[in-house]
This record gives sequence, structure tokens and C-alpha cells, in this order.
Amino acid sequence: MASMTRRGRRPSFGPEQTARLLTAMRTVRHDALICGAAGSYHSERHKKCEALQRAIGALAEDLTGDPEIYWNKMAQGA
Repeated sequence: MASMTRRGRRPSFGPEQTARLLTAMRTVRHDALICGAAGSYHSERHKKCEALQRAIGALAEDLTGDPEIYWNKMAQGA
């Protein structure tokens, strides 16, 4: 008979972890942009890099409420 393992409480994810994750995602998003640009435009790599960038942007928006968190605000005149 399989024993049932009791699941503990959900881990906490506070502001410190959020800030660390957002910083790491900014780096990965930037590298994915460069990686995708280095390949041919319609290649599988390019498509995957674009998908990764979209996923990172969506999670960052979910965490912060800011859909433009990784946009270059200086280039927009902010």
C-alpha cells in the first residue's frame, strides 16, 4: 500500500525573492534577445528565444503589475 505524504505549507515568496527573480529574468531575457538575433529570423532557435522573452515578460507583469518593466524607459524618453 502506498503511503500518502503530507504536503507541507506552501513556501513563502516575498519581496526579496521577487527582486532576485526579476533581476535574473532581466539577464536571461537580454541573453535570449541576443541569442535569437544571432540566428536566422525564422529558425526554431529564434522562435524559442521569442517565446522565452514573452514568457519572462508575462511573469514579470504578473509579479509587478507593470507590463513594460523590461522596456528601455530611457529610449522612450522617460
